[in-house]
Amino acid sequence: MDPHYYRQSLRPEPAPQRRVKTVPKTSGGDRRIVYDEEHTGQIAEGMRVEHSLFGEGDVVAVEGTGPQAKATVHFAEVGPKKLILRFARLRRIG
Repeated sequence: MDPHYYRQSLRPEPAPQRRVKTVPKTSGGDRRIVYDEEHTGQIAEGMRVEHSLFGEGDVVAVEGTGPQAKATVHFAEVGPKKLILRFARLRRIG
């Protein structure tokens, strides 16, 4: 073992500075959120939908609009689930 081991600094050496390239922000006005991959993009009460994990279910209620929209769907296998539509990726089947 190095005899000067305990005399070493406990502070880490500063990390080398990275170059960061700044990219100008673009407006989000042309961004489009798709809630339903097949049809008009709207999920409404009474629709039959399919989820990749929970299977088929019926939409019981829809609340909110835009990115905050949520739907309560009653699935035959797992019961009712409240899903955020922008993440749920529901597919209309009827």
